Amino acid sequence: MVGGQPALIPLIQQSGVLTPSDYTTANFPGRGGPLGSTLGVHDDIVAFNAGGHQAAIKKFLDFVYQDRYQLQFASEYGLLPATQSAATAMSGNPMFSAFLTPIGVTIGSAGAQNYTTLFHDPNLPGILVRTVVWVAAVVAITMVLSLGLAQLFNQRFPGRRVARWALIAPWAASVMMTALIFRWMLQPDNGVINVFLHQRGLVQFNSNESSWLGRPDSALAWMIGVAVFVSLPFTTYTLLAGLQAIPGDVYEAARVDGASRWSSYRSITLPLLRPAFLVALLINVMNVFNSFPIIWEMTRGGRGYATNTTTVFMYNLKESFIGEAAAMSVVNFTLVVVIVLFFLRASRWSRREAR
Repeated sequence: MVGGQPALIPLIQQSGVLTPSDYTTANFPGRGGPLGSTLGVHDDIVAFNAGGHQAAIKKFLDFVYQDRYQLQFASEYGLLPATQSAATAMSGNPMFSAFLTPIGVTIGSAGAQNYTTLFHDPNLPGILVRTVVWVAAVVAITMVLSLGLAQLFNQRFPGRRVARWALIAPWAASVMMTALIFRWMLQPDNGVINVFLHQRGLVQFNSNESSWLGRPDSALAWMIGVAVFVSLPFTTYTLLAGLQAIPGDVYEAARVDGASRWSSYRSITLPLLRPAFLVALLINVMNVFNSFPIIWEMTRGGRGYATNTTTVFMYNLKESFIGEAAAMSVVNFTLVVVIVLFFLRASRWSRREAR
């Protein structure tokens, strides 16, 4: 990995985690030659996991980040792009040819190292538990509330059409925009929610109590609420479609047989609603598991990793540990496959029960 970070080298040296054989550095380029400092701080290009070839990689970096090659090789600040032009221009040089492929620079396979690093990350167990809590809470609350709303909208009452239209609004709006609005509403000094609570003497501005998104527990609770809010419309309409597909004759026959409303609901409605319920359940689990905008817009996954789920954790890792982030993406994909397999198994069970 190649990256430029101010004051990165002192941090590496102080940590003692990496030895000089694990990385090498080269100064950032300038019109008068390599820059020793920029805006008062020392800037370096750092190549990690040099694999014993740090001298060659340093020479490679010094070559690439000269003024005359910068436009060709460095299209983004601090990053060395994998370009065909870089490979073509340098393939004839034996010093660099060992590290070049048709798509850029390589220093060999990482093997299972990224997975080993990921599974030994001390933050991962807490993030996995938080992800389970996040998915289970959002999906369970959404399914229960949607089932009640679907039953309500399946009845005839004045203004039912308007109510159905109004329910679509949270689903039609951008999820990121909705999360951003809630973040503004929860601002500790002037958010509308805190203004309302302050006027009733319940919280003080800029206090610990008013910093809803500054505390992991309350932040997670609010994010769950926002996720439920945006998930209700789709789930309600899915269950409503399932309810309207149940023939009215079945309920009429149950009434003739003396069945109570609760008995009819338990013995007729729920079994016949199972296919729609399973579809809504699966889509909600996958959507919530992969949900990114709500958490990112409201807390950025912080403080630290205190409100990260596996999806947000993967995004945060890519800022500095791209290999570990890639490993996390494979783990996430595997979990999604497991969810789908579970759904298919549940669907087969549902069909057997219906026979």
